[in-house]
Amino acid sequence: MLVSGWGLLCMFLSLTESGWSLEVSDPKEVIWLQSTDDALTGSAAALWCSGPALSECAAYDEIPVTDGDTVDVMRLNSDFRLCCEKERECVLCLVIDATLYIPPDKDQESDGQSGADEEYPNEENDKESFRVCYKDTASIGTCKKVEFNLKDLIPGNHTEISMVISHNGGFPFGLRLDVTAKGFSQAVTAPSLQEVCSQKKLQKYLKSCQGPSVTHVINHTMNWMELLVDGEREDLPSLCVQYEREGICQRMKETTIPLQSLAPCMCFQAWYEEERESMRTLYCPFVDEGFPQELQENVRRNLTVDVHLRQVKDQKTMLFWNLSAPCRLKGEVRLCSESSCSKTHTDTEQLSVQNWEQTEMQLWKLEGMFPNVEGTWNTSFCIQIQIEGKWQESICTNKPGRWRWSLLVVGSMLLISLTAFMIYFFHDFIKKWVQSYHRGKFVPIALQLKKGHVVLVSPPKVDDGVSESVRQLGSLLSQQGFSVAVDHWSRTEQGILGPLPWLHSQMLKVESVGGRCVLILTQETKERTQDWSLSNVDGNGPDQARCPYSDLFYATLFLIQRHKLQNTASERFTLVTLESNLTQDNLPELLHKLPLFHYPSQTGALMADLTSQRKKSVRMWAWPRWRTQDFQDNV
Repeated sequence: MLVSGWGLLCMFLSLTESGWSLEVSDPKEVIWLQSTDDALTGSAAALWCSGPALSECAAYDEIPVTDGDTVDVMRLNSDFRLCCEKERECVLCLVIDATLYIPPDKDQESDGQSGADEEYPNEENDKESFRVCYKDTASIGTCKKVEFNLKDLIPGNHTEISMVISHNGGFPFGLRLDVTAKGFSQAVTAPSLQEVCSQKKLQKYLKSCQGPSVTHVINHTMNWMELLVDGEREDLPSLCVQYEREGICQRMKETTIPLQSLAPCMCFQAWYEEERESMRTLYCPFVDEGFPQELQENVRRNLTVDVHLRQVKDQKTMLFWNLSAPCRLKGEVRLCSESSCSKTHTDTEQLSVQNWEQTEMQLWKLEGMFPNVEGTWNTSFCIQIQIEGKWQESICTNKPGRWRWSLLVVGSMLLISLTAFMIYFFHDFIKKWVQSYHRGKFVPIALQLKKGHVVLVSPPKVDDGVSESVRQLGSLLSQQGFSVAVDHWSRTEQGILGPLPWLHSQMLKVESVGGRCVLILTQETKERTQDWSLSNVDGNGPDQARCPYSDLFYATLFLIQRHKLQNTASERFTLVTLESNLTQDNLPELLHKLPLFHYPSQTGALMADLTSQRKKSVRMWAWPRWRTQDFQDNV
């Protein structure tokens, strides 16, 4: 993370040989680099160093394997900071703080040669030096030899040194480095771009942190708050809403929010969807400006309170309560009775922000209890909540006695309603049963099924238009009271039973309850019927290699042929055509004399035909046993 209290570099540092200078105006923000000569180019790295007891501090590239340190390193601390230069974007640089120990013999040697220094001021023997290295996992590392002269220093004392390492392009965000110096080693990780941009004071220094700008306007006329998003891009950014900064952010499809849904802790995030590294703008409209006074009622209205009693194993009664609200509330909960809720002689519990938990519905939930409440199960206990210094209305538990009476009344009403419904529905049955009872014997009473069973069979291959028409016809028959089976709707059942057993079961139902097998007549139906008739012209029919049982459609043709031999085909099969050019005159021989209706123009005639020929199943009850009879209803 970025250095926040870097006091030693709160000064002006310079390195005249390179034409660069370093200035730290605010240790909590950035380091400013000022170039007085050519700017740093390529991948070259520059190092600035300074200390209270140092002078002429300079740094040079060093081979990692060399060793020539003249001072000892007692402490090493490294971190990353933002380094900025005018007309350039800020980058990350490495900051290293170290505590150096000058051995006494070195200091004495330095004092003994002070006279020689005056005669030979450019002598390099007097400079102290040590080496600092840094490397990541993908490189062999970089080392810098730091040289400096000592000012007045007490022998055996310590001195501090601070270094800033920067290179063109800066260190990558999220980079992990190992920094070593004279036996000391420290691992340091650069902050991610998100971590840097999350600090408001640093956002202005990085263009990558400049996400979409979000503002709002409250429209009392329309009863909503509208979000205004402004960015440098033409495409609209994505939005999400969250309650509290730590809350779950849920995507928004609209930019307007009803006023009654607003909450003081409401925040919004805006970002560009297609950019993986796009920074999100966090906008909390009511954190700084405050929640509008006219919307304060939302806090109370959106608060949900649940109170209930529970008896534990030791027969003690405990009062449990839980609160749910869009925001975490601060306040107080106190226990009181239904008659009074005074503050004296009552148990209280503070509402702590840390104890709230957010649910999947984005609501914050807090649970609590008051143990060992005194009273019986008929006693109504209450709690009162204080929010922002104001006590809300009491919320009480319901008395169990009231619940018992309520359940009794509701149960009685349901029983009476059910009895009335049965009397109305079975009125005729009950009337006949009573009449038979007065006559001294029980008369068989019949409950008849009003409609029959219809099987819709289509050719194997149909287009979307035919499928839609068949669906409409099946739905219409169902609405008219028929039980309907459509071959295209029953593919799963056919896969389990097989197409032929399925058709056989459907025809048995037609025989038992009455009804028809309706064949959908199309041009394909006509062609397949002609081909099938030609393949059976020799009379072998099912014994041929092309058996009519090969699929459900040919099985239906086979059944039509069998019923024609018995002169009952017109009673069990009906043709429904969806094409106006198909008439009785151009039908194959097998389909002649079968009832033919055009759908939807002859829907009424079709319904009348299906109704007039239905067969009803009649159940006859007689005391003390019942039996079932089937008869043909001639309407």
